Amino acid sequence: EVAVEKKNEEKAEPRAVSPVVVEFAEGVGCGPMEQPDGTSGGVELDRTTVGLNVGGGGGEASVAEGSSGDNQLEVEELPPKAEDVDLAMAMALNARERSLAAEDEGAVVVAMEDKAATEKKEKKGEALTAAAAWGGGVVDEESSTSENVNTNEFAGDDGDEQQQQERGGESQVVSNSVPAPPGTDADEIGGGQEEPKIGVPVNVAMSGPDGDMWSGLRVSYEGIADLADAAFSTTIEEPIIPQFLPQRKWLWRQWRGTIIRRVLPREVLLNAIVACAVSAFFTLEGPGYAWRHELLKVTATVSSVWVLASGLVTFTLSFFLSQSFDLWRRVYSVTRRVQGRLNDLGLLTATSAERDENGDYTDDAEEMLATVARYVRLFNVLLYASVTTRFAPLKTPSGLQRLVKSGHLTADEREALLQSSLGHNIVLEWIFTLLNSGVADGRLGGGNTLQLVLANKVTELRATYASIPDALSGRMPLAYTQLVQILVDVLVISAPLALIHSVGGFGAIVGTALITLFHASILNLAKMFLDPFNNNEYGDAGLSINVLTLMQETNIGSERWRKGAQWVPPATRLRPTAVEERQKKRGTTLAGLFNLGGI
Repeated sequence: EVAVEKKNEEKAEPRAVSPVVVEFAEGVGCGPMEQPDGTSGGVELDRTTVGLNVGGGGGEASVAEGSSGDNQLEVEELPPKAEDVDLAMAMALNARERSLAAEDEGAVVVAMEDKAATEKKEKKGEALTAAAAWGGGVVDEESSTSENVNTNEFAGDDGDEQQQQERGGESQVVSNSVPAPPGTDADEIGGGQEEPKIGVPVNVAMSGPDGDMWSGLRVSYEGIADLADAAFSTTIEEPIIPQFLPQRKWLWRQWRGTIIRRVLPREVLLNAIVACAVSAFFTLEGPGYAWRHELLKVTATVSSVWVLASGLVTFTLSFFLSQSFDLWRRVYSVTRRVQGRLNDLGLLTATSAERDENGDYTDDAEEMLATVARYVRLFNVLLYASVTTRFAPLKTPSGLQRLVKSGHLTADEREALLQSSLGHNIVLEWIFTLLNSGVADGRLGGGNTLQLVLANKVTELRATYASIPDALSGRMPLAYTQLVQILVDVLVISAPLALIHSVGGFGAIVGTALITLFHASILNLAKMFLDPFNNNEYGDAGLSINVLTLMQETNIGSERWRKGAQWVPPATRLRPTAVEERQKKRGTTLAGLFNLGGI
């Protein structure tokens, strides 16, 4: 009776609950807890509180989730039940031991995964930076789930843009990215992103055939070595564009480097065959000749419309050709101006360098001029590697490594190029910094005046070469080019139907061939002019600007001025005594001018 009465009192009067808190280390989760009744408690990891409510009397325990953000285990007990407190503490310690064991096992697994990831990153790091180098943006090889860095190559004149977003308290840097190269493992280029988060402005004018922006990266190491040797060569093998003689006989005999080479075997022959089929259909006797002959009369209407449309097509095509050639001439002019500004830097530094009493360069000046010449060659090569598919591999990690082995680049400079992904832009900054240092420490004479002139040349150079990708990206609107293509195709295809009524079957064949030759030649020539560097490989290489010749000419110019002024005649050398006399005379004149002689 006493026991029953005591039990009823316990049921009637709820006891106060006091928590017993067991603190866990940061990041340690609570493992599965086996309950006295044979069931398992809940599992909660990281930043979720697990409350263990121990009821009285029956010794039953349950697990409940809390809302706190701390890593702790709350064990609630009824004070009179000491055995329940012991049970709760034992269960908490058991969970603690299990979580520590799981933590140790997880640490081993994480260490193994980190090691494998590091080996994979070292193995595929060059492919990661190659994709970003083509994109021209900043490369971050330390990618994780909380920080993801993407790059955008074609950011216009002054660089790329990035957007920083805050999500869940974690910083995420997002910018324009580029998709993985077709046929390439996505993991090899860092992010494994098949689709960019933001639209990619692909500059087709600087991509390979069919707009393949990765075509320049699919080159073997041997191919990169050949490209590097050719790009830094000082032997010019071909002119920058094909040369010609004005004689009629000589011009008629040319085949390579002409538009006839592209149009004649393809479009002219194909349309001539179509004209033969149309002529045979209307003129050959046989079954249905009567109704075919009647149908021939309908082509008279086609002929009238065709004659009216041909004038419009011819005018539009001629204007399209002039606009295309204007772009080609503009890009060619820019490349020559870039070459001229680089030669200006070589001339100014060579004639302003410090000399000894014999008129020769001092050792410090000689070293500085050699470095300037090397940077000029490096800048020129990386510039055209950014706007052509042929030399694009030279700006990849493998290409830069080849330049290090060839002595055109140091290991530290290569690392700086890969870290910044600025390519030729950072090399121009090196050049200007070196020139400023030379003026400041006396390796270059001329003081502030020379420094201002050099600054003007460098800024003019930057503005000039930046117009190359701008011109290529805005070479011609798509709608305009498509319209001209449609007009020419319709005119050429309908030529047999339009000519057969007025000139007969044989005349239609010959006329179609001639019309195709003229109109298709002009259209194809115009489209080739829109690809000055032959990146799309649409036409004959002889119709484009020979970038290799530009590089080789600049290589020669980088050494021409330094070697030309290595020794100067005595009459051109500085005479210290005469300088002192002129300075004294100038000071006396100025003192008299300002009436300062008595001071």
